[in-house]
Amino acid sequence: PPPRLRLGFGSSVDGMHGGSMGPTWLISPASPLRQRSRVEPLTLASPSRPLCRRRAAALRLGGLVVPTSERTSGGGFCWSGARARASALLCAAVLSNAARGRNRRLASLGGRLGRSLSKRGAAAAASGLERSAGWFGGVRDDARRRWSPTSYLRDWTDGVTSKSIATVAFMYFACLAPVVAFGQLTGTVTGGVLGVPHFLAGAAVGGVSYAVLCGQPMTMIGPTGLTFAYVTALWGLCQTFGWPFLSLYAWTGIWCSALLALLACGGACSLVSLVTQFTDDVFNGLIVITFLATACRNIAAPFAAAGLDKTVPFLDAGIALGTFAVAALCNAARSGPYFRPVIRNLLADFGPVLAMVTATVAARYSSIASVASVNGLAVPSVFDLGRPLLVPLLPSGGVPPWVRAAAVVPALLLTLLFFLDQNITSRVVNNPSNGLRKGATYHLDLLVVAGITLALSLMGLPWMVAATVQSLSHVRAMATATPPSDGATSAAGKPSGEVVETRLTGALVHLLIGGSVALLPFLRLVPASAISGLFLFLGMRMMGGNAFFARLPLLFRDPEKQPSSLVVKPNTAHAFTALQAACLTGLWVMRSVPATALLFPSVILMLVAVRLRLVPRLFSRAELEVLDELLPEEIAQSRVAERFPSSA
Repeated sequence: PPPRLRLGFGSSVDGMHGGSMGPTWLISPASPLRQRSRVEPLTLASPSRPLCRRRAAALRLGGLVVPTSERTSGGGFCWSGARARASALLCAAVLSNAARGRNRRLASLGGRLGRSLSKRGAAAAASGLERSAGWFGGVRDDARRRWSPTSYLRDWTDGVTSKSIATVAFMYFACLAPVVAFGQLTGTVTGGVLGVPHFLAGAAVGGVSYAVLCGQPMTMIGPTGLTFAYVTALWGLCQTFGWPFLSLYAWTGIWCSALLALLACGGACSLVSLVTQFTDDVFNGLIVITFLATACRNIAAPFAAAGLDKTVPFLDAGIALGTFAVAALCNAARSGPYFRPVIRNLLADFGPVLAMVTATVAARYSSIASVASVNGLAVPSVFDLGRPLLVPLLPSGGVPPWVRAAAVVPALLLTLLFFLDQNITSRVVNNPSNGLRKGATYHLDLLVVAGITLALSLMGLPWMVAATVQSLSHVRAMATATPPSDGATSAAGKPSGEVVETRLTGALVHLLIGGSVALLPFLRLVPASAISGLFLFLGMRMMGGNAFFARLPLLFRDPEKQPSSLVVKPNTAHAFTALQAACLTGLWVMRSVPATALLFPSVILMLVAVRLRLVPRLFSRAELEVLDELLPEEIAQSRVAERFPSSA
């Protein structure tokens, strides 16, 4: 009988691209089913003849051409990081045994397994997480796919539709709200060093640049709550030790941009394949809670500050809740029974804009204005940065020489935050349930963010990174049909709608934000409480596609009233949800405490470690396939165990 096949995994291979290769796939008749640090020789053809002795050779077995990578110093051959190549190697091993005429049934199984895994490999390559050999490989592949003249031109022309008008109007307020809100908060913390004018300029410069240069234009960049927490901690550090904030801020961004560029050019974005829905749900849950907490805090704060007369706080709360109600009702109209489909789609597309206009008209109505004065957006009447555009960086500008070295440690933490935030958001945007068709470009997008971070740091403007809530709102606003359950996949596992992928909407939205500096007197008419209502709407809308929030109510349901659609045992689902809740609570505490906010990015990385090490010990592979998603090595192990039970 043919030798029993075992699938092993290694973390480093000597002599291949400098050594460290990440997760490495290999097959050896004798290697155990566990992670290994070295590659054993592959002698599948015969005990004395290796699989291949040439560098970058190819093996043809049963009509399948299997490319081999560089030979290792241990005498074996392997592929690193790529599910497609791992699948090809596994298929080659099966077909190799079949070609020796040992077992016809094995040959049939090998053919079916090869076809199945080849499809998986093609999907992995299309996901944008395929690791290319050498430097700039991932960036080059992304640029070739999305910067080709035909593809790039279509990214603009595809957006010339009526849906883009509604999307631009909605996304203008959806992106302006965080800019103004975080600009106000940051201005209060930093004493006006970074305020609303700086956020307007940074959002315009960064947003337009990203829409023009990126690979996946459906992702929106902007200020986030995580970046605000980091800047607040950096300001506190400077105040404690008497360091110059703006110079340290600029040098931190410069070092961060250099590190991000190294990660993008080195193909580090392929590590996102280690991120699963477990991490997505917890990370996005943190973003959602940040939006909801900010809205609730803005609604509740006037009640504590007001005296005995609570007229204005109640009026502000009514405007905020009314804005949320109008936007939510219009959004629900798309699937409702009333009106014609054209009217329902118009209401759903223009619902948030209609809510903002209604709130502004109601707040300035004479009957309401005579009772109490509603506060408008806290934007300056005249645009003024209050300082030169470029930040002094050298000793000739009065900056101590040690500032450059002192910024390295904060830059490492900021790099980790931006790397995770950008790639996790891109992964959520490119989820198959969203119906995107043009492919992901993780490496190119991270390189563009690095360039934008450098430019904004030199000008002393707020940093911009992928914003999860705005990005998903952009995707769903450009969808031709709403996916079931607001983001869930259909029964067949395919998206039930398509998305118009275009650069036009993102560029126009941020051009309008930049043009807002000429409309500052008019923006002061928009009630600030309406922004809180829009925050509530965005946060609640994003909860609909989060599996963690969908399972959370099950913790409090009667065991006899659990839904029949629950595939795993209720206690198993509860334990998985409780673990995610514990991780989310830890992230929120670390983010909220000023003493630990600067170290907060490193805690986000722990989510990946928890999924890689702890979760597989607590839940079986079958349970993870239902509650989460399997990692590439778990998928391969499952297929080997399924096809060859004796070798598992």
